[in-house]
Amino acid sequence: MLSVASSGIAVLLLPFGKTAHSMFKIAIDADETSTCPISKPSKLAQLIRETSLIIWDEAPITHGYTVEAVERSVQDLCNQNQIFGGKMTIFGGDFRQILHVVTKGNRADMVASSISRATFGSYCNIQHLRTNMRLMHSNLSDNEHGRLRSFAEWTLNVGNGRV
Repeated sequence: MLSVASSGIAVLLLPFGKTAHSMFKIAIDADETSTCPISKPSKLAQLIRETSLIIWDEAPITHGYTVEAVERSVQDLCNQNQIFGGKMTIFGGDFRQILHVVTKGNRADMVASSISRATFGSYCNIQHLRTNMRLMHSNLSDNEHGRLRSFAEWTLNVGNGRV
């Protein structure tokens, strides 16, 4: 399993995690034809070929071209013409949070360049997590439980545009 995140802060929560840019050697200025400069005989290429699962946290803040560059590279390294070289890939994150910035772009430009519009998007199976696991801890006091529930409801209302 390879665990990566789009931000250095999110990586701190992943055991043995790395940023996606560090793990896959992604170019800063990726475009619609970019690939990652990973040579096939390298140890990193071997690691990618041997892994069966890629978990990418905070994926919504990543530009779609960046994710597509990784997808093309993994296909090439694995000699597989399947999405992500046939590797199960899980993108985590909240699409209601901040998208990546498009220089001199507007909201429509940012949405159009997000991973939700990536070329492999039609192959994705979207799952929604609906249970706040922090509220499931039985060792919480009634006061702590109430405060967490209230905060969880407030953040959902902000994310859904109600606040």
